[in-house]
Amino acid sequence: MTSRKFREGLNLSAVGFMLLLLSGAWLILPSVTLAQKSTAAINGTVTDPSGAVIPQATVRLRNVLTGVERSTVTNETGSYVFVDVLPGRYTLKVTKEGFSTATQPEFEMYVNQTATFDMALSVGASATEVTVQATSASIQASTAELGTVITTRSVQDLPLNGRNFTQLLQLTPGVSPYNVGQSQWGGGGGFAGRAIGTFTFPSVHGQRNRSNLFWTDGLNNTGSFIDNYNVEPLLDSIQEFKVQSHNDLAEFGQAMGGLINVVTKPGTNEYHGTVYEFLRNEKFDARNFFAAKRNPLRQNQFGATTGGPITIPGLYNGKNKTFFFAGYEGYRDSRFAQSLSLVPTPTELGGDLSGINRQIFNPFSTGPDPLNPGQFIRDPFMCDASGDPLTPSSTGTQPPGTPCNKIPSSMLNASSLLYAKSIFPAPVNTGVSGTNAINDARAITNQDTYSLRLDEQLRAKDSLFGRFSTFNQVDSSPGSLTGINSKVFLHGYNIAAHETHTFGPTAVLDVHFGRNWGQDNTLIAFDSAPANLPEQLISLGFSRNFIGNFRAGQGPFPPLLQMDGYGGPGGGNNVQNTRISDIWEFGGDFTKVRGRHTLKFGANFASNNSNSPIFGIQEAFRAPATADPKSPGTTGSALASFLLGLPDSGGKRNVLESMHGGWVDGFYVQDQWKATDKLTVNIGFRYDVTLWPIYGDFKNEEIFVGDLNLNDGTFVLAAVPPPCSPTRGEPCIPGGTLPEHVVVTPFKNHAIYHNNYDNWQGRLGFAYRLYPKTVVRASYGRFYDNWNSVVQLAQNYEGQWPRVGQLLGNNFNNNLINARIEDPFSLGSSGVVIPAPSPFLNPGFVQWYMDPLVQMPYSDNWNLGVEHQLTADTVLELNYVGSHSSRLNLGGVKNTSVTPGPAATAASRRPFPYSPTSFYDQSIGRASYHSFQFKLDKKASKGLSYLVSYTWSKSLDISCSGNFGSEGCELQNYYDLKAEKAVSGFDATHLFVASGVYQLPFGTGKRYSSGSRVVNQVIGNWQMNGILSFTSGRPYSVGIGNDINNTGNFSCCDYFTIRANPVPGVSPTPSGRDPSNWLNRAAFSIPPFGTFGLTSRNAFRSDRFKSLDFSIFRRFPITESMGVEFRAEAFNFTNTPVFERPVRDLNDPNFGKIFSTAKAEREIQFALKLIF
Repeated sequence: MTSRKFREGLNLSAVGFMLLLLSGAWLILPSVTLAQKSTAAINGTVTDPSGAVIPQATVRLRNVLTGVERSTVTNETGSYVFVDVLPGRYTLKVTKEGFSTATQPEFEMYVNQTATFDMALSVGASATEVTVQATSASIQASTAELGTVITTRSVQDLPLNGRNFTQLLQLTPGVSPYNVGQSQWGGGGGFAGRAIGTFTFPSVHGQRNRSNLFWTDGLNNTGSFIDNYNVEPLLDSIQEFKVQSHNDLAEFGQAMGGLINVVTKPGTNEYHGTVYEFLRNEKFDARNFFAAKRNPLRQNQFGATTGGPITIPGLYNGKNKTFFFAGYEGYRDSRFAQSLSLVPTPTELGGDLSGINRQIFNPFSTGPDPLNPGQFIRDPFMCDASGDPLTPSSTGTQPPGTPCNKIPSSMLNASSLLYAKSIFPAPVNTGVSGTNAINDARAITNQDTYSLRLDEQLRAKDSLFGRFSTFNQVDSSPGSLTGINSKVFLHGYNIAAHETHTFGPTAVLDVHFGRNWGQDNTLIAFDSAPANLPEQLISLGFSRNFIGNFRAGQGPFPPLLQMDGYGGPGGGNNVQNTRISDIWEFGGDFTKVRGRHTLKFGANFASNNSNSPIFGIQEAFRAPATADPKSPGTTGSALASFLLGLPDSGGKRNVLESMHGGWVDGFYVQDQWKATDKLTVNIGFRYDVTLWPIYGDFKNEEIFVGDLNLNDGTFVLAAVPPPCSPTRGEPCIPGGTLPEHVVVTPFKNHAIYHNNYDNWQGRLGFAYRLYPKTVVRASYGRFYDNWNSVVQLAQNYEGQWPRVGQLLGNNFNNNLINARIEDPFSLGSSGVVIPAPSPFLNPGFVQWYMDPLVQMPYSDNWNLGVEHQLTADTVLELNYVGSHSSRLNLGGVKNTSVTPGPAATAASRRPFPYSPTSFYDQSIGRASYHSFQFKLDKKASKGLSYLVSYTWSKSLDISCSGNFGSEGCELQNYYDLKAEKAVSGFDATHLFVASGVYQLPFGTGKRYSSGSRVVNQVIGNWQMNGILSFTSGRPYSVGIGNDINNTGNFSCCDYFTIRANPVPGVSPTPSGRDPSNWLNRAAFSIPPFGTFGLTSRNAFRSDRFKSLDFSIFRRFPITESMGVEFRAEAFNFTNTPVFERPVRDLNDPNFGKIFSTAKAEREIQFALKLIF
């Protein structure tokens, strides 16, 4: 057996060992209990007046709102435990013969809370009931977990723009709002769509934005492609949620960042609900700092919720037993999206470009420069004495004449003219220089969301819960040209179900099931173009193999043709793109309480797969094809290149992404040991494994693709197709034998990515009650990132050689003509398509590859803190929080030259000279985080609740703060990662957030009441709410995107390949700083050719973030339990501008200027809400 096969076998044995261990545990322990993902737990000790423990005392826990009661008895140590406690209000009662009955008054339990109630009984008759004040349950005395519960009151009443709950994530210490990830929302499991309201995708405790998991009712609600939520929970259906991290309980895992744990409302014994509408209109908003006027907006959110017992008069009474909670919300948003653009005039489409102030050159006249070998010369277009263009020869050259900017009509490309006349509107006077076309179409978003939850107390020992949530969104975003729109259709649903069985006073079994399905379908709609435009283009010479012959019989599609500086159908190369993510989840959790030990075991299994048919064609036209090779920066025209049919770049995507066999499985065992009445110790072990999805299958032949392995310079095929022949095109092997440096995966299942089976994690923590109201806590744990970007990475090599499903080409026609608009990749108009002789010669080679030896990232997390109860409802918490993360995804352009310099070409200095440079992901990133965190949390009493948090922190990483080389990545030198170490792209040194809800103490029954009923009506029932936040500015770098160090590197996605050099003695901060002069250009210089820049990555920060969101409510009672509430909410109440980062490219003439704000100016929202 080879060493690699031996390792694979050994790793599979590790999984088998863990399964055997857990199976044995299941047999050893006769009873089980629910993992605490969406519930709470209560424990305590019952003692007599002398302090001796009392065994066999009966402890009853009653839910105040549902009437459901549970009971247990204390064991030989006097201990009792309740698990699987739904968040809500409860009472606790303890009885024992010979002692008075002790009752704990009504108290609140929150998600994932472990509360301790130690009860002391008095000698007396059991019929005598004594209300006792148990030891404080407001502080966390059983775990060292970091987390903050956002209660129902905060969720319902704090001002939220668009009612998106993620805005409240920032109330938790250690949560940075800065997002370097690709997700700006992307519900339904993909990229597309528009967020409902203001969406926050935060970094939690120094981990990446994608390193979070979204749970709803204890089951996965994470969109597997983009790592945010799939179905947004209805705000009025949320009971509470918690951002938890650094957990010392092994039942939590699979994410290095935060577990965003949402619990939905169950029904109760009384019917309650809401009917509401929230309204926004531009007339209420302030003008954007950089805009001349306010843009029209019409936004309405309306809906209803209701819940209670399921009762059928005369047939069934569900009180204390069967409950429901249902909700619906509609969202309608129509906003101004006027787009001004430049379109060709009829004169220009006739070839007369005299109005362009750059000389255009005839590319058909290009020839070698006899004075400079290896360089080229080119003639301008020529006119005669009367100004008419000279007739060209059959080769396109013209006789000598007067240089002019007129293209002979015979040289105009017929396909270009047809396309232009089909999509470009007639020019108009816009009143804005440099534009002559207006698209006044509105951006429209319509969404409907539904949710239904059922709870059933089947019998005393069995309970059942189920919830179904779903949404549909239709989004239309106009492009720069009238009648060409981007349309998105989103749909998703989330299912959660639990069945819980109690075996006895110390044992409960829970099994759970869920499905998390999402789809986004994006297409570019050419509504104003002829329906048969693709066929017309084919009739004029367009290759059907280029704009047609797509998988599954799709197409042909109109190509997306874009000219620099002109309006067009948009960037990218996807005319139609459907992404489907699908997660099936099931598992079980169990606990046995023995003495002072609460033993827990559990397993969870979740599929992680996706299917995505993606089709599209794109070509870009730029100036170089018609420029003077001697001065390409000041000559040439993108329009001239277009009219001649000479593209600068192109692409085609023709893939049926099919990923199967992906799983994320987890197993854990833990012991929560109440060592003494003051000390609780948590110890546990967890094992997780990610089985990478396998790309493609034999049915659609997408399995015949490969991935680049830059560890040894090979190209790894998943499977080998037959040889190419006149009747057998791609996927096929030209010549029938594998080219040099091409190998085949060793795995029988055709997987390319290696699964790694070393995801073992230890957890250790303690909580020590130093004083009755003070707890000291500490923990250490290792956490793996088992979901982060897995599906998105697994599709990296889609359509690759020997398929021709992913074609990318750049720098066409820069010197000699080598590509035409009709068929830039020379695919031919008919017959089979043959792939390139080698993958390294494939025009689609430069894309995002991943190291086949990928490893799952992990973080070692630790924290030490103290929690003190100031009053019955107010808790102060201080924590030091730290972590060190390893094996992070680090992406960037790899196979670049090892050393910079002008001496030789970049290709000759690459590690693998035969292979082009390409984006490449490896598991070699590192990061660290240290912080001090403060939290003051007051739960609601006397009408007031507030939460104040402050974090002082620093997050450091090397080169990348996200994935793929496109998320917070600025990799200047792949071979010196130590030099790339700097603060993370989401780092925020100071984070301060204060929120509060306050029912004003005026009116009947309040502290300040008038003797007049009329006066009390006026001054009573008012409430104020607010969120105040201050955050350090967002880090950024200064540089250029050119390959000035001559290594073959190139930039992507608003990040730089080369950072600037500082100019000694010159401050980067100008005097009189304002948005028009934010950075001093004189403080920076472009590095000399063949060198790297000397400024640090992320050395500068944007404007500090500061904001006050404020609302005021007025309730108008109708009956004791019914009323109407009027709300006025102002976001950015003080209308304080927060400026975005400035232009940071040294080559940009607008360097140092700011053109946008990071937070919208003041926006006002009004609402009416019927509450019953």
